[in-house]
Amino acid sequence: TIFSSPRARADMESPYRPLADAPGTSGKLRLLTGVLKLLVVLLGFCVVDRFYQGDFWGAVNAAAGPVTGIFLLKDEGPVWNLVYTTLTRVWLVQECCGIDKTVPFDMALAAFALVVSFCALSDTFEAFGGGLSYVNRRTLATSAACEAGAAVVGLQLFKELHGMRRA
Repeated sequence: TIFSSPRARADMESPYRPLADAPGTSGKLRLLTGVLKLLVVLLGFCVVDRFYQGDFWGAVNAAAGPVTGIFLLKDEGPVWNLVYTTLTRVWLVQECCGIDKTVPFDMALAAFALVVSFCALSDTFEAFGGGLSYVNRRTLATSAACEAGAAVVGLQLFKELHGMRRA
């Protein structure tokens, strides 16, 4: 039968429950989840770039976005889960993030949107309101754009999830 192959059994026993694969999932939800994954990856690159630019404290501040994004997307497949598991082993992340595996996805999504919104505001102020002269403004503007985009996608995803629950 189709379920007798090792791959089929492994797929059935997979511990991951990707949001986009849930029963009754709309195409919009799949698209938003994919865009959110992309933005979390881009936020990670923005953090690395800020370290490269010499903006240590800005990079630490900006790291809140991808870290909360990884915590949010931990069930979206083996790669996300591996990064999440690795982060949860780091003492500093455990102390700062207060790891709680019982937080519902929609609450984690709201926290993510709030965190990246504050980071976007901070980076926008730094990029266009004066501030650090040694940090490339393009780096700050790119980081702010990715954070703002992640906040918008996060809020749209939250709205879509709550719309599905009402239906």
